[in-house]
Amino acid sequence: ESENWEYLDRMQAGVQYWGGYIGFYGKQGGYLVLTSGVAMNHQCLRIYLTNDGGATWSEIGNPYSDHISVLTGAGFASDQVGFISYRYYEDAGPDIWWTRDGGQSWARLELEIPEEYQSAGNLFTPQSPVFDGEDGIYPIIMLSSATQAETTIFMCTHDGGLTWRFEK
Repeated sequence: ESENWEYLDRMQAGVQYWGGYIGFYGKQGGYLVLTSGVAMNHQCLRIYLTNDGGATWSEIGNPYSDHISVLTGAGFASDQVGFISYRYYEDAGPDIWWTRDGGQSWARLELEIPEEYQSAGNLFTPQSPVFDGEDGIYPIIMLSSATQAETTIFMCTHDGGLTWRFEK
């Protein structure tokens, strides 16, 4: 159970943690993203980082005040570069918000989805990115509007998440 959380546009006490994402980058660095339940396509989150292998955690800022939706993944490449994935909602997606300054500010990550996947009505749901040093892979589930079939496409980075491109 939480302390006070901004939830559904107001501060509330005792909001329950319903889930989250956890992972590590490097030998000592890691992240923990705690999430509330979902209500009216809103899901609150709190993000914590560690630099001592999980002995202590510090909360950082998150994109909740700029963007509200349902989380589908999270991952950090370092203590500065991190990603929060959301289910498509306001557009077809992929809806990814990222920080390059350790959570002080967040912006939408613009990805170039290959033209062959950009059919009208296709919907994109990003998952959790995975990193191995500077290399990373971002799985994105595409729901085809024509066939209702799901396909996973992969965006890749070789610079710690600063740039992404499609790789087969």
